[in-house]
Amino acid sequence: MHANIRIQWIHKRLSENSYPNCNHLAERFSISHRQAQRDIDYLRDQLGAPICYDSSRKGFYYSGPYTLPFLFASSSDSYVSGAEEDITVDNAFSDNGSMVQMQIPYSATLEITDRLTPLELSRFIIDKVSLTKYICEFRNVEQFMASIFAASAAVKVLEPAWLREKIITAAKDLLIANEN
Repeated sequence: MHANIRIQWIHKRLSENSYPNCNHLAERFSISHRQAQRDIDYLRDQLGAPICYDSSRKGFYYSGPYTLPFLFASSSDSYVSGAEEDITVDNAFSDNGSMVQMQIPYSATLEITDRLTPLELSRFIIDKVSLTKYICEFRNVEQFMASIFAASAAVKVLEPAWLREKIITAAKDLLIANEN
């Protein structure tokens, strides 16, 4: 079964506070324990989910609120077919079963040192953690990056690391393309 379906299953279980673990995931999807751990790691490290492990309950849990980014797929996609029982949150399948919508906004922590830039990025900012630290949510990575590039002052991406690397790579490519 496709990794997106497993990620949705993990997210649903974490949201229900049912403390899933790698053994449950491996058994449920007939995958290795190591693959199950990679799925958890991907959800935490790449998608920015606040996942922690509770040793007394022998399972994972969300340490804070979290929503997954969007995934659109047709029901004829091989990894979607037959997954209706696994993804029931937010009416993932339409009445005719033709479209899947999985809501997965990305999140990022930014450091912004001036006063104007938070106003420019206000459509993304969901929380102010400190005087210069902001939590943002966005559904389109390229749109968010464009907003950061267009900001009046420098914006530092504190996390996630994948977004910071993507911005650095894009900035380097832009510099190289515009050298004389």
